[in-house]
Amino acid sequence: MQIKFFDILIIIFFLCLSLHLYKLDRINNVKVEIRCKNKKNFFELDKNRKFKVKCGSGYLIVEIKNKKVRVVKSTCPNKICVKTGWISKKGETIACVPNHIIIKIVGNTEKKENKVDFITK
Repeated sequence: MQIKFFDILIIIFFLCLSLHLYKLDRINNVKVEIRCKNKKNFFELDKNRKFKVKCGSGYLIVEIKNKKVRVVKSTCPNKICVKTGWISKKGETIACVPNHIIIKIVGNTEKKENKVDFITK
C-alpha cells in the first residue's frame, strides 16, 4: 500500500489542527487566584471588572481588564501591592502582606501548591 499525496495533506492538516487546539486550550485555562489566608477564590480573565477583596481588617480593590490584573487601591501603609502594577503571565503574583492577600495568575493544569520553589537555611 502506497501513501498518496492527499493522505499526507490530511495528516498534516490534522496535526496542525490538534496543535492549534492545544495552544488555544492552554491560553483559555489561565485564571486569577486570590487567596486570603487559607481561602482561595478563582476568577476568569475574560471579563473586565473591579471588585473589593476583604481579608481581616483590610481590603484591596482589584481590577481585571484586558486579561490583566492589578490592585487599584489598598488599605496597607506602603502600597507595594498597588505599585506592582499589572500582571498577566502564569506564575506572576501580587502580594499584600499586611492584608494577608495574594493574587496569582494560575492555570487549570496546576496540581497542588506543595511544589518547592526554593529552600533556604
